[in-house]
Amino acid sequence: MKITGLRLLGGLAAVLMLACLAGCGQSPGAAEEPGPAEGQAEADENEIAMVNRIAYINNSGDLFLINPDGTGEQRLTGDVRAGLLSQALQRGDSYGWPTWSPDGARVAASRVSITGSSAGLSVQLFDVSTGRMTSAYENEVPAPVADGAAHYIYWSPNGRYLSLLAPTREGLALLVRDFDGGDDAATLAVGAPLYYHWSPASNAVAVHSADRLFVAEPRPDGAIVHVDADAVGFRAPALSPDGGQLAYA
Repeated sequence: MKITGLRLLGGLAAVLMLACLAGCGQSPGAAEEPGPAEGQAEADENEIAMVNRIAYINNSGDLFLINPDGTGEQRLTGDVRAGLLSQALQRGDSYGWPTWSPDGARVAASRVSITGSSAGLSVQLFDVSTGRMTSAYENEVPAPVADGAAHYIYWSPNGRYLSLLAPTREGLALLVRDFDGGDDAATLAVGAPLYYHWSPASNAVAVHSADRLFVAEPRPDGAIVHVDADAVGFRAPALSPDGGQLAYA
């Protein structure tokens, strides 16, 4: 995949235009509401899997699933007597930031394990159908990414990649785990502040890291397009639905 034809929306006018469109409840390029037949065809074409379950953490730090009406509660961690979807909770373990995969088949969550005076941080994957838990990433630095959050976790729109922010020895890092590739999470960027946004096709990531602003393929040897912009400070980037435009604050 070549990252070509990328257009930038920069400057005050573009920012104001995007803000106006968002405030008016419109998207760029929207002219009129489609008729019933046209709208239904578009909905059928863009139909995606819907997850009608809620993942949550209770006061004890355990991970649960539940239906929106409060029925069908399932424990994913904690009491081993809870059934198939339970994992033995080691003393001092707690979970956070549960994040569904787009197809609803997996839940990723941070785990903090306390042993004596030392702590271990990791990102765990839970297979909802089998209850199996596997490790997606183990911190090399036993520190959270922010107060009250061990990691920031986001799936790519197609579910192939799991991305996360975590502290490393080199600094704050954006790591991407490719489930069609190797077993280890690859480092895509290092440097704070760090903000990023997936393209809808999951073939590119817009990244602001330290003083750099760029668009990259989600693998270590992927193509990179650097944006010639003063990126010091807050420059949260966003890719357009077709992946052809980049907007940033």
